[in-house]
Amino acid sequence: MNPQYLLSRIQLFSILGSVVLIALLVYFIRRRKLLEEYSILWLIIFSIFLVVSIFGAFLESFSRFLGVLYPPAALFVIMIIGIFLLMLHFSIIISDLKRKINRLSITNALLEERIKSLEKRGS
Repeated sequence: MNPQYLLSRIQLFSILGSVVLIALLVYFIRRRKLLEEYSILWLIIFSIFLVVSIFGAFLESFSRFLGVLYPPAALFVIMIIGIFLLMLHFSIIISDLKRKINRLSITNALLEERIKSLEKRGS
């Protein structure tokens, strides 16, 4: 099989996959399944993947820079970097939400205690 033909098939698959992922992301945003603030990083990663898939010269340069012999394998390196960025982003969000939940739990406990003390005074 001709390596150039294989590269174009892989490139076509990558482009199609990127477009489908971007369309799916837009669908989730429009259906309010995903908030815009959390979708920005997804959109950036999918767009980078699409651009790298379209422009093979950039992919070849990037793979040479990484020392990867097979340029489409560099797409997976980009994907893994994106996944790590997403994991870091969501870890920050989860940490912030945990702090807020702890504050709400403390506030709720204080309010329940206040209600109980007010009910004792009233009876």
